[in-house]
Amino acid sequence: MSKNFNSLIPKVVSLLAQGTDGGNIILMLQNAGFEASFDSYNDAKKSKKDFVHEFFIKEYRNGNIPAFFKLADLITVKEYFRPGEYEYRYSEQDAKNLANEIRQSLQNDPPQKVYSEEERRELFYRIMNFHKGLHAVSKELFIKGHFEQCVFEASKFLENYIQNKINDRTTIGRDLIGKAFGGEDPKLTIYPLPMDKAQKNEQQGFCFLVMGETMFIKNRISHRASGSVIKTKSQCLKIISTISSILETIDSMYSAKTSDEINLDDIPF
Repeated sequence: MSKNFNSLIPKVVSLLAQGTDGGNIILMLQNAGFEASFDSYNDAKKSKKDFVHEFFIKEYRNGNIPAFFKLADLITVKEYFRPGEYEYRYSEQDAKNLANEIRQSLQNDPPQKVYSEEERRELFYRIMNFHKGLHAVSKELFIKGHFEQCVFEASKFLENYIQNKINDRTTIGRDLIGKAFGGEDPKLTIYPLPMDKAQKNEQQGFCFLVMGETMFIKNRISHRASGSVIKTKSQCLKIISTISSILETIDSMYSAKTSDEINLDDIPF
């Protein structure tokens, strides 16, 4: 009984990583029809095994079956490999056996939907279930691949959101966040007043978190060359997740004056 190709990926990765260097692996992937580059490999700063494994998982999920069929042919071409150099190992017979397993598994695999890059990004965004306020300002930017602008607009939205919460449209940045969450008289609190020492520590920690997002992320994007801060989808998702978590926490806070939870209906999106 043939194996599912997904279960063969570790074997293919091991054959490549044990048999040759990163440069030859990238060359083989390119000749198989994958969109791989030396820059993407270097920028990933991962081991050969980790890089290739993650790359194959992504390409298989994206339905790039023709490239894997071609790869099955190429792993039997010994010129790509470097047995006898350093600690590289390669067996032509093992490669032929694995190539046959790859072909059989791919033939028996059910066809998979091929998603465009924009469709994949939209799926990512939907799965993350970000705060609803972010959808209007950052979703389309993320889908189109404008990752740095996506983060910048989300950061600006967070600041505007806080201004609306405390009814102050003139204070900005560090002063705004300190006024909203910090000091002895915060406008918004995690717990109803009066707070005990532990609760005050949490309040202060949250204030530092939001201040760090604004002073580090937002200001960094503002002051540096466009595209030099947020370069990848992964970076963007991680920061948007943090901003979304901050917004969700704010939504559950209390107004210091009334100790009532804030009414979300009062906040425009």
